[in-house]
Order: sequence, then structure tokens, then C-alpha cells
Amino acid sequence: MSVGTVPTPNLGVEKYVQLKAVAKARGGRFDLQASYGYTHVDGGIMVTPKGELGGGLPVVTKSDSGDGFVSSVDLLGRVSLADPVSFFGAASWMEGSVDEVVLPQGNKVRSPITPSTPPFAQLGPRVEPGPKGLHLEAQARGALRQDKLSLRDKTDVFRIPPRGTPGYLVFDLRAGAEVLRDAEISLALENLTDETCRIHGSGIHEPGFHFVLGLPVRF
Repeated sequence: MSVGTVPTPNLGVEKYVQLKAVAKARGGRFDLQASYGYTHVDGGIMVTPKGELGGGLPVVTKSDSGDGFVSSVDLLGRVSLADPVSFFGAASWMEGSVDEVVLPQGNKVRSPITPSTPPFAQLGPRVEPGPKGLHLEAQARGALRQDKLSLRDKTDVFRIPPRGTPGYLVFDLRAGAEVLRDAEISLALENLTDETCRIHGSGIHEPGFHFVLGLPVRF
């Protein structure tokens, strides 16, 4: 959070060049997908702290100094070992950096993009024991600590802790079944161990132990 943004006239135009490669493999008992993405950033508009405070909060300005890149990898899969049990999983990783202007000196530094998502993964078994779409699943999901912070992130103590966002690991249970042809009832018990966790850059903690009851209807 900042007290205000100093006007910056004559900002340039941001330019991005994106490339993405996707590989898929599918068989009777597995379905896998992997993708890699790369984005080249030319003249990205960056929000930079001026090194001044107003009302106790940092004053920021904008510049088109953000030359850099973003790389990402995403994995997604399902493997059925023996009916009715299968395993599912997903993972993502992203890394990138851009040039930022350090004020009041005016020199450029290379720093991580904002917000830079930490490595994340989820994994679990799924059981489909009978008719009517009945299914049961458990999952573990978590993210690593993110302490690679941009200049703005380092001053944004309202969204991001001073030493970065801690990693977390939580466990969930879910169940569901069809109750009508186009409707399904579902129940999820999430964060079973009542862990304190925060999605990086969100500014708020995720709920502790809780349950979600749903009745999705398809039209």
C-alpha cells in the first residue's frame, strides 16, 4: 500500500513477446501435460518507491524501465493404477526479473518481477467406488517460501511480510455424488491441520480449518 503515486508523463508503451510450448501424453490409464512459457518484456511500466514517506506510507512513481523476462513451467497429470483408484497432481514454477530504477539515485538494478509466484504443487489420490458419480479424494498442497522480492514488494509490508511470504503445506478431503441428472452435491474439508498460510502477494491469510458444502447445477 502506498500513500500516492507521483504523476509520470510521457511513459512509453509496454511490449511483450510470448512463446509457449505444450506437450501432452494420453493413454488408457494416464493423462499428462507439461508446458513451458517464456515472455520477453520491453519497457514494462514499473512502480518504484521514491524513498520518501507521506503519512507514514511510501510514495511511489512509475517508469518504463522494466526490461526483463518471465519463465514458467506447468505440470498436470492423472494416473490410474487400478480401478477405482487414481492419482492426480499439478505443479507450477515461475521465475523472472526486470530492471528497476532506484530512487533518488536513479541507477538501475535487476530485481525479481512482482508478484513472483513461488513453486507450488498439489498431489493426492481419488477413489470412484460406485455409480452416480460418487467420488472421494484427498490432497496435499503447498508452496515454498518466497523471499525474492522486487523493490516495491520490499516496502509493501501490508501485503508481504518483511522477510517474504512463508511456505506452507495443507491437507484437504473432498467427496461428491450426483443427486440429479445435472446436479451434484459436494463436501470439502479444507486445511485439516488448521495451518496459517498466505498466498504470496494476496495480503491476507487463507482460512484455517473449514468446510465447504456445494450443490453445482449444470444447464
